[in-house]
Amino acid sequence: MSKVQSGSELDLLYVAPEWVMAFLFVWYAALLAVLLFISGPDWRIVALLAGPLVLSIWGTFDADENLDNLLAFLAEEAEAT
Repeated sequence: MSKVQSGSELDLLYVAPEWVMAFLFVWYAALLAVLLFISGPDWRIVALLAGPLVLSIWGTFDADENLDNLLAFLAEEAEAT
């Protein structure tokens, strides 16, 4: 939070750091490699691993727009009181 001429400003970071994203990629790749090595190319295991990853990507695809909407709503509510 910082002071500006019109009041105060709140800076938000709405993403994970790059190293976290890289770690998750390596983690899922290693887990997939181990499971495929153990069970052979069974597509059910691939689907079980890909499911959470796809849901994560789908759930955060428009996160920037959602954050903008949330901040606009909060600004309207703050002006109303």
